[in-house]
Order: sequence, then structure tokens, then C-alpha cells
Amino acid sequence: MKSSSAKKVVAIYSIVFATLSLLGTFTETPDVLEIIIVITMLISGIILLIPELKKVEKPLMITLLVVYSVFVLVGLIYFFIIPLIGLIVFGMVGVPFIFAIVFLSLKAKEDNHVTSKSSNPPFFSSSQDRPFATNYFSSPATEDQCYTKLSSYNKMLKEGLITQEEFDQKKKEILGL
Repeated sequence: MKSSSAKKVVAIYSIVFATLSLLGTFTETPDVLEIIIVITMLISGIILLIPELKKVEKPLMITLLVVYSVFVLVGLIYFFIIPLIGLIVFGMVGVPFIFAIVFLSLKAKEDNHVTSKSSNPPFFSSSQDRPFATNYFSSPATEDQCYTKLSSYNKMLKEGLITQEEFDQKKKEILGL
């Protein structure tokens, strides 16, 4: 399953629940908090279906997850008072609740996958900025070996076992300069 599929499920559920709740508020005196939650669900569901707004999908999904968490909690409370109503509430809001969690976990994996594909760590802007760039070494293992050797020579220098000239000479040999 892709994160976009989970996003669509949560968005559609949010729009349907919000529309039904708004229709229900016309028959009774609406509570201000209820109206705020319903409008939040409706707007969030609509925005999630707009493909150009990818930057806001994660915060909106977290918002909807919080809303559905409250509904799941209400369903569980009702379950202990009136089991049938609790199961109905939990069954209705359980689906978007679970799909919101699925979306966030899949999105995190997708973001991790994209980040791990980048060749440079985030603190280096290019290979020229890296102290041990690949033009000196043939592989990362060689880079690690050179770092280990230089570290040990640096330790010997600090302990007075070798002179600065000897350290500089070894450094040039290791780096191939």
C-alpha cells in the first residue's frame, strides 16, 4: 500500500463524517466545539485530496489523527457503558484512525528512503566540502581505514611519541598527497 492510498481513505472518511455531522447540526442546537471539529475535518479532508499541497499533508494527517483518537476514545468509553453503540462508534472511526497511522508510518519510510538515497550527508553540501572526498579514496572502507590511521597518528603526536614533522609526513602518505 502507498501512503497516497491511505491519505485518500482518511480524506474521504473525513469529508463524509463532516458532511453528515453538519447535516445533523441543523436539527439541533450545535455546540461551538462540535462545529470547530467538524469544519476542521471537512477542510482537512478536502485539502488532503488536492495533489499540489503535499507540504501540508503530514500536519493535516496528524491533526486528523488527534481528532480520530478522541473519537476512538469516546467509542471505547461508550463500549463499557452501552456496548453496541461503542462498537458502532469504534467501527466507524477506527478505519480512518488506523489509516492515518498507516499513512504516517509509510510517509516516514518514504522520506527515509529518499534521504538515504542522497549521496552526501546533510551537513556537507558537496564532495568538495568533505574532508575525505571520494577523489582521494576508492571506497568508504578505505576512507574509514585512513581516518583510523590518522586518528592513531594524531594520538601518538599528542602523547609525544612522534614529532609534528613525522605526523605531517604520515598524513601526506595516507592521503596520497
